[in-house]
Amino acid sequence: MNETVKKAYEIAKERYAALGIDTEKVLQQLQDFHLSMHCWQADDVSGFESAGDLTGGIQATGNFPGKEVVQVYFSAPEGYIDRPYQELAGFAKTDLIYPGESMNVEISFPIDYFACFDNNYPARVIPDGDYIIRVGTSSRDTNIEAVLNVPDFVVK
Repeated sequence: MNETVKKAYEIAKERYAALGIDTEKVLQQLQDFHLSMHCWQADDVSGFESAGDLTGGIQATGNFPGKEVVQVYFSAPEGYIDRPYQELAGFAKTDLIYPGESMNVEISFPIDYFACFDNNYPARVIPDGDYIIRVGTSSRDTNIEAVLNVPDFVVK
């Protein structure tokens, strides 16, 4: 350990001691605490070329088993009606997955999820254009997996 780090640790150790905290004891307890960071990799999404469900794989990394929720989002074409950046279309929870293992999940949703209300008709409509399909484990962690084209404007 370099001298700057040692000095900083000694200062912190004194400050914690003043609060009644034994840093050496805490560090010893941390040695017995097992923490596993998981990275979930979702890929190989298929099903866009037919009328079936979307399928894809997800793999667990880390030291311990875990579960994850795979989420499918879509982004509507820009311009016709203001829509959110992405909207949740479906999700599925995995079984318990052990480190290094993977499993396939299937997620389906009707095209009606692309619909929104249009005051000009007034009715629910599905605007024509390209819908971007994203898959991830949270709304902040998605990847573009496909683009679906709706060729015609639909009034429901």
